[in-house]
Amino acid sequence: MIVDYYGNEEVLLIAMDDGDVIAYHTKDIQKELDSGHDPGLGHDFRVGDVRPLFTANVGRSAWGLSMHAEARLLAVSANSHEITIFAAALTTAIPVPPTTDSPKRYVHQHPTSS
Repeated sequence: MIVDYYGNEEVLLIAMDDGDVIAYHTKDIQKELDSGHDPGLGHDFRVGDVRPLFTANVGRSAWGLSMHAEARLLAVSANSHEITIFAAALTTAIPVPPTTDSPKRYVHQHPTSS
C-alpha cells in the first residue's frame, strides 16, 4: 500500500494477494470519514463505501507499487515475474483490443532465474 500523488490528486494505491490493484482518492476517503461515521457509536467505516478511482487485476499476487504523478502512470509488480504499467493519461492513440475500456496496459516480462 502506498500514498502518493497521481496528477494533482493524492491517491491511496493498494495491492492484494489475489492480484487486485485498487486506487482511491484520499479526499474521498476523508469525506466519508467526515460524514458522521463514528466507530464509538457502532457505525463502521468501510473503504467499500468509497468509489475506487481505479481497479485492475494483474493475475497473480501483486506486491510492488509505484506511481508517477506527472505522467499519471501506475506500475505493479506481481509474482508472475511481470511488471504491469497502467497509463491512464495517454494523449496519443495506441492500438488496444476493442473490449478494453480501462487505462492502457503494458506488461514487461522479467526472465526467471535458473
